[in-house]
Amino acid sequence: MLTFPQVLVPAELVGSSDFRAETGDRIEVLLTTGSDHWTPAAGPDAAVPIPGSVDMLLTGVALPFDHLRPLGGWALAVDGIPIYVASSYPNPSPQPGRRVELRGTLEVADGYLVDEVQEALPAPATRSWLIRRILHFDPRSRKTQPDPVTSIRWTADPCSYLIDLTTPAAATKRPAQAR
Repeated sequence: MLTFPQVLVPAELVGSSDFRAETGDRIEVLLTTGSDHWTPAAGPDAAVPIPGSVDMLLTGVALPFDHLRPLGGWALAVDGIPIYVASSYPNPSPQPGRRVELRGTLEVADGYLVDEVQEALPAPATRSWLIRRILHFDPRSRKTQPDPVTSIRWTADPCSYLIDLTTPAAATKRPAQAR
């Protein structure tokens, strides 16, 4: 089982895209990160949390990606899970098949991005995940630790969430529904 801790669900995804979920739900999402710097890697595929940060050190293989699309960026597979990597021009993306490592904050991608990435990848962009934990994350707060909650919901105050995702086993709870 692969786990990605503290994946960011940005406030705009909760507010304008109506993203809702509860602990124990299965969700189908694309993960994304932003990074202009990657380095060659020799180690196995990995997603390692960086202490004191929501960033992860991701090691995987660059995927074939249609760079002629206006989206730009590239894709990385970590244990077969595609992750879209947004990067700035003119930073070059790695050649497909190259093993690389990068640091970035994993986020749940918005629907428009999912559609664009799916057009640029030769394989399915989204994967099914089981939500193990949800943390309410208010970047304006002076708290050093986010608060555990049982669901992601819209509130009048813009806030983000951090979710722990695990590849689901054969027997899991209900799929998330539009709420």
